[in-house]
Order: sequence, then structure tokens, then C-alpha cells
Amino acid sequence: MSNNSPNQPAATHSGPEPEFALQLQDDLPKEDVRRVLAVFAAELPQFTADIATAAAAKNGESMRKTAHAFAGAAGAVGAHRLDEVCRIAMRDASADAAGLLAHSEAILSHAALAENALQRVLAGL
Repeated sequence: MSNNSPNQPAATHSGPEPEFALQLQDDLPKEDVRRVLAVFAAELPQFTADIATAAAAKNGESMRKTAHAFAGAAGAVGAHRLDEVCRIAMRDASADAAGLLAHSEAILSHAALAENALQRVLAGL
């Protein structure tokens, strides 16, 4: 299975890249960086619940919309691999039930990795 498969976590982590947080610090005060990352952390549970609900309901359009929003939020904080698996799910919104479940599992797996990485980045700020 290739690294582009939504079922395989990438070798790199899925969370905010430490370099991205440093770049944000160049553009924003440290407290604003913390706030941006904290907002993402607060949104994670709702995003993951919505992804799981869409997959369980076999609702490709709901999966596409939620994955689109999640990809944008993940990209905004530098969680590039999570952004990538969300975008894969967006492009495959017409997948059958098994495909939607696979996308959901991949997104949820990467969201958990992102949450762990986010905590490490926040602790380092």
C-alpha cells in the first residue's frame, strides 16, 4: 500500500509542524499563536464526531463538506498530513460505504496523531 493511501499513517506525524509554529511566531505574538492552536484543539472533537457520523450515515456529501472544513483548519495550523487525508476524502465523496468508512478511519487516525502533536507544540511555546 502506498503512502498516499488514506488507511496508512504517513511516516511523518500528522500534527502541527514545529517549524510552522515557529513561522507563526515570526508573524504573530506568541499568545496569538497559542490562541490559534488552542482554537484548532477545541474544534478537533466536533470535526472528528462529524466525520464519524457522516461515515456511519453513508453520507458522502456530509463527508465532503466536513472534510473540506477540517482540511482548511488543519492546513491553517500546519497539520499537513491531516489536511492531505481530508482532501483525499473530499475528492472521493462518491465512495461507497466501505470507502467512506476507510476515509473516516484515516481521518480519525490522523486527527489523534495531530492532537498529540498539538499538545507537544503547545507545551513548547
